[in-house]
Amino acid sequence: VGTLNTPSFNTGPDAAYDGANYIFIETSVTGPGQTASIFIPCIDLSAWNNPSIVFAYHMWGFTMGSLELEISSDGGATWDSLWAKIGQQGSSPQWFLEGIDLSNYSGTVALRFVGTAGTSFTSDMALDAISIEELPVFACMDPNASNYDPTATSDDGSCTYATTFNVDMGCVAPGSFSSVSVESPNLSCNNGCITLSDPDGDDIWSVTLDLVPGNYIYLYAIDNNSSQENLVDDVLAGNGSCAPYTDYFSFANREVVVGTASITADDTYGSCDPCIRGCMDPGANNYDSLAIVDNGTCEYDVTFVVDMNCSGLTPTMVAATGYQDSWSGNTYVLADTDGDGIW
Repeated sequence: VGTLNTPSFNTGPDAAYDGANYIFIETSVTGPGQTASIFIPCIDLSAWNNPSIVFAYHMWGFTMGSLELEISSDGGATWDSLWAKIGQQGSSPQWFLEGIDLSNYSGTVALRFVGTAGTSFTSDMALDAISIEELPVFACMDPNASNYDPTATSDDGSCTYATTFNVDMGCVAPGSFSSVSVESPNLSCNNGCITLSDPDGDDIWSVTLDLVPGNYIYLYAIDNNSSQENLVDDVLAGNGSCAPYTDYFSFANREVVVGTASITADDTYGSCDPCIRGCMDPGANNYDSLAIVDNGTCEYDVTFVVDMNCSGLTPTMVAATGYQDSWSGNTYVLADTDGDGIW
C-alpha cells in the first residue's frame, strides 16, 4: 500500500487517485516477469441493472510491464480476460479512470487484477478507487467545455476548451505571404498543419482549437512554416512580455495558458506591440505619429470656389455635392460673405 511516491524513482504515482492510499507493485524487489494478483471474490451481479467494475490505474515507467483484469464465473476454475494494458501509459505520472461493462455476465462472479513486472525497476504499477457499480458514462462533465456531455455520469478528464489564436498580419508587407499557421511542439505541429484564415480580409488571421488545460508554447509562421516570426528583438529591447520562453539569443516563444474556460490570444505577427493603423502623412489633418501602417484614412482641407457671376442665376444657396455625400446637394454649403458673386 502506497501514499505518496513509490520507493523507486521515475516510476509509479506521486499520490493516490482518491483519498490517501493506493495499492501497487514495487518492481525494485521483484524479478522481470514476476506477477502479483488481487482478487475480488463472490460478486453477486444481480444487485445491479448494468453492472460494471470501475477503477483507476497508473502505469508510468520506461520498462513498464502489463496489467490485466480477468473474470471467472465458475469459482476460479477458469478466467476470461476483460481488459489489459501493456507498457507505459501516458508521458508523465498520471492516473487513468476506467470502467468495464460486466452486463454479459450474471450470477456470482470473481474478478482479479494480474500485474506482470517489466524488465527493470521502472515498472511500478498501481490501482486505486476500485468499485462495483452501475455502468457509468465516461465523458466530459464541465458545461463550459467544448465537448461537454450532459449524459455523463463520471468525468474522464477529457474536457477541452475553445482556444482562439488571433494574429494581426497588418504590419507584414502585403503579398509577401500566402498562408499563416501556428506552430507548437505541444500540439505536435511544426509544418504548417494548423492553419489560420482571414475570411473578411481585415488582416486578422484566426483559428480556434479545442485544447485540454495546460501551458502551450507557440509561434506564428507563414507559408507552411517556411519562415517564423522572430521575437528575440522585442525581448532584448525589454518589451518581450508576449514571449516568456526565451534564451535571449536564438529563440523567443509565446505561451497561452488554457484553463477551464474559453480563451483568446490576440497577437501581432513578429512583435509584442500592437500593429497600429492610421494616417502616416504629417501634412494630413488626422496624422497619427504612432501609426505603423497607413490605412488610407488621411484627410486634407479642400477649398471649393465657384464664380456664379456668369451663370445668369441669382442663387440664395450654393453647395458642392457628389458621390461622397450621395448627391444630397446640401452637405457642403458654400458662402459669399462679401457679395461679389464668388462663392
